[in-house]
Amino acid sequence: LHSSELSWTKKNPSAKKMFKIGDEISCVITEIDKDKRRVAISHKMTLENPFTLLEKKFPVESIVEGTISSINDYAIYLKIDGFDIDGFLHSNDLSYTGKPEEELKKYRKGEKLKVKILEIKTSEQKVRVGHRQTKPDPFKDFFKDKKINQTITVKIESKDNKSLFVRPEGCEMDFQIKKSQIAINTADARPSRFTGGERIDCAISDLNLEKRKVILS
Repeated sequence: LHSSELSWTKKNPSAKKMFKIGDEISCVITEIDKDKRRVAISHKMTLENPFTLLEKKFPVESIVEGTISSINDYAIYLKIDGFDIDGFLHSNDLSYTGKPEEELKKYRKGEKLKVKILEIKTSEQKVRVGHRQTKPDPFKDFFKDKKINQTITVKIESKDNKSLFVRPEGCEMDFQIKKSQIAINTADARPSRFTGGERIDCAISDLNLEKRKVILS
């Protein structure tokens, strides 16, 4: 009975910690190789797969709560309430507006968090969740009634050598205007023309609400 067949949720289960000599446990025969005189058995297959249970009770798009079990440089792991399962919460899915690395610093181990289930991979025993998805999306709220070629007014928040970063009036998100979209003439398409803080008009040259992508010109 290989250690990988002891538990659905423990990544490296210890047979010594889970059982002692003389214990009687239930197992399922998973393979019989008569030529090699080998029998493979599984203990976890006698137990219901918690990932299957989760999918039945809380399918994708469900809102659940959990407790932060660990945090690394790019993600949070969340113990989902009522399940011995850690959900993977990438820093990109913490907030619609904040920088991922800054958002991570706001959370601590042991904190409770409300999340939406984004993906359940039962065969790989993985669950991906998102926190920002439990809140209104400022991108969709702002652009839901906008059309391609429509003109909007934006304020220049910052710039670099290749683009301007602007915030539309009535929106809490910043967007990029690439150098090639600043002006028709190459000589005029310089971000350095602007000092910052100016209000300018720009057109929506492309918009995809589902992918949350917009090109401003």
